Amino acid sequence: MNILFQILSLLSIPIFCLAQKTTVTSIPSGLIVKNKLVDANYIISKKNYNEKDYLMAVSPGYVTQLCSLDSIMLAGTSEYKIKLIPLRALEYEKVNKKIIFSGFLDKNDKINIVALNHVYGQGHLNLTSNEYRNVINSKLIENKFKVLEEDDILTNKKNTADYALAGEILYYLIDTKGTPGFITSVYVKWTFYDIKNETTICKIITGGYSDTREKIKETEALKLALKDALSGIIVNNEIRKYVYDNDELNSSNHTHEITIPKISTDLTSNNFIQNAIQSSITIKTKLGHGSGFLISSNGYILTNFHVIEDSSNIQGILQNGITLPLKLIAFDKKADVALCKIPGKGYKPLALDTISLENKIGSDVVAIGTPEKIELGQTVTKGIISGLREFDDFFYIQTDVSINSGNSGGMLINKNGEVIGIVSAKIKGLGIEGLGFAIPIANALKSLNIKIKDNN
Repeated sequence: MNILFQILSLLSIPIFCLAQKTTVTSIPSGLIVKNKLVDANYIISKKNYNEKDYLMAVSPGYVTQLCSLDSIMLAGTSEYKIKLIPLRALEYEKVNKKIIFSGFLDKNDKINIVALNHVYGQGHLNLTSNEYRNVINSKLIENKFKVLEEDDILTNKKNTADYALAGEILYYLIDTKGTPGFITSVYVKWTFYDIKNETTICKIITGGYSDTREKIKETEALKLALKDALSGIIVNNEIRKYVYDNDELNSSNHTHEITIPKISTDLTSNNFIQNAIQSSITIKTKLGHGSGFLISSNGYILTNFHVIEDSSNIQGILQNGITLPLKLIAFDKKADVALCKIPGKGYKPLALDTISLENKIGSDVVAIGTPEKIELGQTVTKGIISGLREFDDFFYIQTDVSINSGNSGGMLINKNGEVIGIVSAKIKGLGIEGLGFAIPIANALKSLNIKIKDNN
């Protein structure tokens, strides 16, 4: 199976706050620069600094960590400490996602062997050889990954992989110690790919190191370094989230009741849109952005589940530009609704209209959200309720309000500034363009087990 991905060059970060001198230490100790073991307290200064160089912190039994000297110097501190992660077999009960390793490649599908005197030689390593694939597969299986090989897919059409992993070797250096053994350093850029959705989930660069004292071939030394580099993938939380199934992320987590106070609507106010804009939130994730809105003064926010589904690092951007971390509180994946929370108090929440919509077809509505780009946050569009529809046993408000992907999770409000629905730009199985749909707010509250407490 050939999984295509772009070969990206390493980003060059502008130097604007370099430290004059930085001492780097590793816990446990062991620092490698250009394949050489350096002092436990390695000093980086402008004299020996090269923004293209990397440092590896290594220690037996720990995950090798790769750091660019550029990032260390840009930290602007006189001391830089690296704490390594213990390497151990990961124990998970449910591993239902299947992964295939599609192989190593670079621009020419091969890499030059680095001669023992650091000068590129004429030989080549065949990266497409099954011996390298087998090394990676064995390491993945050892750490509870459910691995498929190409033969599995060819012999059983139903046996398809969910994700693919590909590696690009950016750097490879091998030295002899004057003994039968080798010292080997390798940098690998891994691409983790969602096969079903045909999207790249993430790209991660890791370092691998091996120091052998026994007589082995150069290719075997490289294999040891590649296995070490793979450790950085195995412990990566972003990848583990996809590979190791978690039942809570497959259905819902709204077992306990959540109570919010009832918000009164000022029917005499002519500024209901301005009030609603202050309650609108832009939700930023690693993979994009969506919308949401405040429903309580202590920071509860409603949005679509698919807005926050594929990210562990979620942020909420307020109307005034302040960015705060967003915590997932409850969700229902099937209903495509989620409740999140930002820290703090004193926010301006919206009133919720949970009354039946049967008699409101044709009435004016307004959608507020962040379409297309984050810079377009709190965009207001106007229309009417066109109808009430049912798809896959779920009810939706149909509207002619302009809806774009970034509007997902935003508010649909009536002429009094009350939320009547959560805008959804993603309805499975619906092949229709030019129509807007929203999840009725009463249904969203029920799915998330949220109760409104009357203050009277």
